[in-house]
Amino acid sequence: MHKYKNLDGLRGIAALIVVLCHYSNGFLPSLQGAAGAAHHTRADHFVATTPIHLLLAGNFAVCVFFVLSGFVLSIKFFHTKSVDVLLSSASRRYFRLMIPALISILCTYVILRTGFVNSKTTAAITGSSGWLATFWNFTPHVMTALYQGTVGVFFGNQNSYNTSLWTMHLELFGSFLIFMFLALFGNFKRRWILYGVFSLLLVKTYYLAFLLGVVISDIWVTQPQLKQKLHTPKMSIFFLVSGLLLGSWYVPAVYHVFYQNFSLFGIESYYTGIALQIVGAAILIVAVLTSAPVTKVLETKPIQFLGHISFSLYLIHLIILSSFAATLFNHLIRHFAYLASLVLTALPSLGITLFAAYLFTKWVDTPSIALSRELGNRLFFTSENKRSKTIAQRPLEIPSAPLSTESTSSSAVTVAEVG
Repeated sequence: MHKYKNLDGLRGIAALIVVLCHYSNGFLPSLQGAAGAAHHTRADHFVATTPIHLLLAGNFAVCVFFVLSGFVLSIKFFHTKSVDVLLSSASRRYFRLMIPALISILCTYVILRTGFVNSKTTAAITGSSGWLATFWNFTPHVMTALYQGTVGVFFGNQNSYNTSLWTMHLELFGSFLIFMFLALFGNFKRRWILYGVFSLLLVKTYYLAFLLGVVISDIWVTQPQLKQKLHTPKMSIFFLVSGLLLGSWYVPAVYHVFYQNFSLFGIESYYTGIALQIVGAAILIVAVLTSAPVTKVLETKPIQFLGHISFSLYLIHLIILSSFAATLFNHLIRHFAYLASLVLTALPSLGITLFAAYLFTKWVDTPSIALSRELGNRLFFTSENKRSKTIAQRPLEIPSAPLSTESTSSSAVTVAEVG
């Protein structure tokens, strides 16, 4: 089954934005409007309070991941209307998320045991006391790492070994929310009313993003006339601009911005911001699906490479930031000015991160797809329903080239604690 390559590219850019967000959290926290942070550039206030902040908008990138998950995990169902498709996806979903997450935690454990993490020293220099200084203030134990990787991050939101995994429980439960909704109401003619009802119920949670992804998927498969109306240059531009503006909805701790004066239906500003970022992410995805120029850019080889390694990039970048990048910065700051030290740190660190993400994708993420399928089949399928299982997993020949559920289920993904 072919992919929506443009959405793969969007996922890659979102993963890179999360990385940039965390570098700013760690080395230029005032760009994120962190309380009590030192100002290392003259542009801090401007970046934190204008749409330029989109380049560092990690939480918006996470919202994009979640909407993509809703789209990807439901697209095949709307083409087949088969509950077997849902059962097949549900049977391997936990393993698909758990295996890469567990390996990332074990990698972190090994690096922690070597003593190569220097984030505390770096935080004292950069002023990232509320973020970078809070990492790994404990003695690592292998059994704790194993527990977090298999149980804790999914069912207890325990992510002390890798704070990137704060999204894992949302991704897992959001996925099963989709499966249950589609199993119960996916063939219901008036499901559009239920989309509205559940959207109101979920408006103060990230699960709204998964539901909006399902809505987009439903429109793209079952509503060709509406899809055609959306597929115009003017509508694409409108979606792109409005999606990005909503994505820039951000209320920093120390700067006053217009957004602080706005409340959605009386909902407090924090939840209003999340809800509008989710809506912005959904609108942005529609823009990507309907815009030929945007698609052309997102399907270029460099951005497709980012899409290919996006899950791995998301999972492993933080430990490289806190080990190699922190150590290099601590050395360079003794000899160079602050910004020069940061640039000389960021360039090789990002290069190493991209290479490590490529290796992680090759050796961990890609094999985990086949392994999760095998484990899911062994645990949840029997010989009696072998035929149904085979039908559910059979690749679908669809002219519109849908995004591969197996390859893109990591787009949640997966999502490091965003400032």
